Amino acid sequence: MVAGRRAPVYWGFGSMRIAEPDRLAQMFAQVCAERGQRGLIVSGWSELHHADLGDHVRIVDEIVHADVLPLCSAAVHHGGAGTTAASLRAGLPMLICPVLADQPFWGKRVAELGVGATIQMRRLTSARLHAALDTLQDPATRRRAQRIATLIDLGDIPARRAAQIIESIAEDDGVDIGNQGGTVVQGRFGSGGRHATRLESAAEV
Repeated sequence: MVAGRRAPVYWGFGSMRIAEPDRLAQMFAQVCAERGQRGLIVSGWSELHHADLGDHVRIVDEIVHADVLPLCSAAVHHGGAGTTAASLRAGLPMLICPVLADQPFWGKRVAELGVGATIQMRRLTSARLHAALDTLQDPATRRRAQRIATLIDLGDIPARRAAQIIESIAEDDGVDIGNQGGTVVQGRFGSGGRHATRLESAAEV
């Protein structure tokens, strides 16, 4: 869909029935054109009537986030927990335009992490979208977003590594790991010393 050419900016608001979806889509398409940028509009529950916004913009009804977001350069969305997580997992800088519920929280967190920006949907203008895309396309913002994606991709590796270190400490103390289940290390690390040092090393993995 988007491979082989300059990566597009994703624009989608999921199940949000946003006000004036056509006007906002036209604004997005115009800003993309002014920046020489391709755009991917995922209409979701919004009813778009202007299907032709230029050759630089593609409109689809829905996508699989895990398949498409890694092929994009940035994301503009409503800040739902699922879309935010998918964007972070894909290493995408993002602009969150919250509408309701927990969406303002995710917008604030994305800005605090330095991986994007947030503008309330009702306050979004062409000038503000341009400024936000400047932030999203800053190399430093992209590096931070990709670093978070790397940490997410680690999955349970840090937890397994910490478990291995804790088990090795217990074995040093002569504890038979095989007979202890999940209670091996309870109450064993309150006194600091080498045990605490090794637990600090586990936290850094």
